[in-house]
Amino acid sequence: MSIKHGEETTIKELLEGFDNDSVKWAKTLYKNNCVNWRGKPTDSERPYSEVIAEKLLESCYLAALKNIEVVKRSEPYALKHEYKINPDSNRKEEKFAIRLAKAHNEPENSDIKVECDFCVMGYQIPLKGGQSDRGVGKIDLVATAKDSSKKEVYLLELKKDSSTETLLRCILEIYTYWCQLDHEKFIKNFVKKLETNQGLTIIPAILIFKGSLPHNEYEELNEGNRPNLAKLIGALEKNMRERQPEYSNPRFKFFEISKVGETYEINECTRKW
Repeated sequence: MSIKHGEETTIKELLEGFDNDSVKWAKTLYKNNCVNWRGKPTDSERPYSEVIAEKLLESCYLAALKNIEVVKRSEPYALKHEYKINPDSNRKEEKFAIRLAKAHNEPENSDIKVECDFCVMGYQIPLKGGQSDRGVGKIDLVATAKDSSKKEVYLLELKKDSSTETLLRCILEIYTYWCQLDHEKFIKNFVKKLETNQGLTIIPAILIFKGSLPHNEYEELNEGNRPNLAKLIGALEKNMRERQPEYSNPRFKFFEISKVGETYEINECTRKW
């Protein structure tokens, strides 16, 4: 990012459109350029994401984020059973998501080996219900905990190994998808392969490569150097509990990917805040 901004300009960029249409502002916030600004404002010692997170903690903005509307679908949420990769595609994250899904569901035909504590059930799950839902994204991966007693289903936002997206953007993106998902329909359609759908908790999760920018920012968060971001995560989790009171404790999860030899190892990140 070559252009630098002060704190006031950053907040002005963040809140653009809020007064006119807070509903649209909330559901598109993760796409706002400023949530992906890296470094520090010209007049501050705090990272841009800390300045933004502090502002988003104000009650009016948290309320708008809490009320992101569910995207209704007439079609069921469906599993994809084909794991074909377009070699000409430049969508690196999508290609790796397909490889992960294939490694879990067709390991004998997979070109990679994966070790992790969850099982991938599907990839690139569309959220939109029709043509009117322009701009609504897709869930990169859906997985379940290998330990069935956890009764957890993960909506995974995957970021490539060279990702320069901020952790703030990752969090806002998967939180938005979690809110837009029709949870009741999703459980009925998508997790019917499980032995039971009773007591399931749908959890927003982020899958990042070790050494990438969002992973480095996560380590800073764990070290206590991003206190406003930590508070914002807690506030969004409170929003989730209030939206889905039947869930026991829908907290964000973070997983890191590292390559050891020919194997991709995926481990849950330690959470210290």
